Amino acid sequence: MSVDSRATQGPYIASQSVKKVIEINPYLLGTMAGGAADCLYWERDLGRQCRLYELKNKERISVAAASKLLANTMYQYRGYGLSMGTMVTGWDKTGPQLYYVDNDATRIHGNLFAVGSGSTYAYGVLDNHYRFDMTVEEAIELGKRAIMHAVHRDAMSGGINNGMLFYDVSFCLLLFHNLILFFLSFFAFSLLDYPRWLEACLRWRYYGDI
Repeated sequence: MSVDSRATQGPYIASQSVKKVIEINPYLLGTMAGGAADCLYWERDLGRQCRLYELKNKERISVAAASKLLANTMYQYRGYGLSMGTMVTGWDKTGPQLYYVDNDATRIHGNLFAVGSGSTYAYGVLDNHYRFDMTVEEAIELGKRAIMHAVHRDAMSGGINNGMLFYDVSFCLLLFHNLILFFLSFFAFSLLDYPRWLEACLRWRYYGDI
């Protein structure tokens, strides 16, 4: 997910440091395009609905269900003058998911979207360079390039480029645990050395992420 950070009021640039990635909950993110107040309010309200779903059903809400809740809310307020175009993304039991939702209650599932005043310029880059088998580094560079072209051509886009990258945490933890077991068996560490070695590995992993 790649966004810029400019907010405008007509021709006036109100801010160059807007946080356009909104945390709905620890597993879901939304983006901001259109009216900043509408996006921020309704995506925070979506976070409330997601939490109520979790308390009621004793399980985490899927990305599809969360986007449907937001689309249903927008349907109730059609014709009230809301201005919101957002991407809802996250990781659930089915893997990574991405949905587009706007103030007309339009809800679309897809692999990539560009939303906002600079989206037409971003789509020109995405349509030319997107591949299904891209590496993480290639995807990050493509996100940077799309924002750069939108900022260059669109006066309402600008500021800095913020990016968010989703990983399957459970898979990463399982892989890390298997690596520990492999190295333990390879180097034939004793069981008494295991806690200290595990602590060292966790410390290395923490600083490595930074």
